[in-house]
Amino acid sequence: MVRNGRRIPLGGGTEGLGVWNKVEGVWDAAKGGYAEVSTGSSFIQAVGFDGSGCPVARTLLTYAQSSDPTSSHYSDQTRLFSAGRMVRERYCERDVLASPQLRVIRVTER
Repeated sequence: MVRNGRRIPLGGGTEGLGVWNKVEGVWDAAKGGYAEVSTGSSFIQAVGFDGSGCPVARTLLTYAQSSDPTSSHYSDQTRLFSAGRMVRERYCERDVLASPQLRVIRVTER
């Protein structure tokens, strides 16, 4: 996959090959091979339990969070996908409250 002129290698394949992570590209010899993904996994979620009472979860938007090439989120999660990494999700209150990105907005009725 190419994002902002930079090739990002992606793992995967077709279901015909028995590959769990579906990624199919369009062959373009002029662009040096598979330049874009035409079909494949777009949202991946893995959830497990470790006995703590809170799910252990990882997610990923393989095509990233934004389709806007000027956004910092245009290829953020695609690069994670390429590196075999995922985003840690926070399901339990203690995990949500511990997030460094937490913003609380209180909405009240008039």
